[in-house]
This record gives sequence, C-alpha cells and structure tokens, in this order.
Amino acid sequence: MLFLMRWAFRLLVFKLLRMLAPVAGIFAVLGIGWDQVRDAHNEAADDPAYAVELFTAVAPITEVLASRKFTHWDENWPNWDCTFAIARLAEGAPEAPPTVRGEDVRWQYRFGGDWQATPVSEPESDTRDAVAFCSRYWPETLVAQMQKVLSEPGHWVVRDRIGETVFVYSASERLAARVRYGD
Repeated sequence: MLFLMRWAFRLLVFKLLRMLAPVAGIFAVLGIGWDQVRDAHNEAADDPAYAVELFTAVAPITEVLASRKFTHWDENWPNWDCTFAIARLAEGAPEAPPTVRGEDVRWQYRFGGDWQATPVSEPESDTRDAVAFCSRYWPETLVAQMQKVLSEPGHWVVRDRIGETVFVYSASERLAARVRYGD
C-alpha cells in the first residue's frame, strides 16, 4: 500500500511539474528580458503617433509638443499617472473648438465637449488637477504656454467633474491638448 501511495504522489508531482514548466519558462524569459520589454513599452507609450492620430480628426497640426498614450512601467507600476496629447495647431485651424465624440471613437481619441471660455477657476480642493500633475513631463516652455492659455481670456477648456481629463483649445496660441490623469 505504501508503494502505491508513493507511486501516486510521484506521478502527481511529475504531472504538476510538467504543467508548470511552460509558465516557469515564460517567467524565465521575461525575467531575463524584462528591461528590454519595459523599455520597449515605455518607448511606445511616448510615441508622437498618438497625438497625430488623435488630432487628425480634430484639427490640422504642424507639430507634436508632447505625447503619451499609456502609463510607463517603472518601479511604481501599477500606478496612476498621465496620458496626454499636445500639439501645435496649423495656421488656419478653426477658431471654434471642435468636438470629437461618438460610439465609433475609442475613449483615448475623444476630444472636447462642453467648452468653457477661459480663464478657468482653480479646481476645488477635492478635485484632481490633471494639468498641474502632468506638467512635470513637459518642457518648461510648454508648461508656461498651458498656464497662459488657461489663465487668460480668449481660449477654450473642458474639464470633467473630477478633473481627471482636461481638453484645451486655442486657435490664437495654436495649441490643442488632451490631458488625462489616471491611466
């Protein structure tokens, strides 16, 4: 009887190891190449193509100023961080801010909505400030331009109720932005 129990136990262990071997192999490959996988992911996240794709349906642009389609993988991952698409509008871009919505448009490519004239008030204390939080990823000149657009009259902004998503449009400053905190 003891022989039969040992045999059954060995068979069970062998079958279990055979099932886990592919999983262990995947983890070994990922462990060896994790830095390369992470770097490729982060490079793809910052690809300017996201801003180009988003603004193709919004207005003509001449330059991508900042672009991040999804959150970077880093030592704090999974974390809440920023996604954004900010572009320089082409000469002759529409004065009125456009809105791109609908069921055919994935949420990352929606733009605009209930546009409000600037200047905008500071967010409430219980509201997130996506622009302030995400501006750490942008060049200083872009941060200054965003602050100017949000604080002076003559531009347009949409801020959702909790401040996670902000759309900015300024034909005179030739700036369009979609900034989201929380992805």
